[in-house]
Amino acid sequence: MAIDLHLLGVPTSLVTALGEDADGRWLRGVLDSYGIPVHPGVPMPETGVATSTRNSTGVPEYAFNAAMRKRVYD
Repeated sequence: MAIDLHLLGVPTSLVTALGEDADGRWLRGVLDSYGIPVHPGVPMPETGVATSTRNSTGVPEYAFNAAMRKRVYD
């Protein structure tokens, strides 16, 4: 969504928790290529990734990587 807002001309930055892993570096690189600043949130050792797809009947299905599944929020 940050990229969409940026492309619409809305001043945009992102506050998020990104790890120093491959997913975090990739996402920082993509946002940097658009000139979108990233402000770090709570430090995380790994970046949580959630993926949304739709099954053959159009119902959304979600998958979470290991970093996301082991997060605990108090």
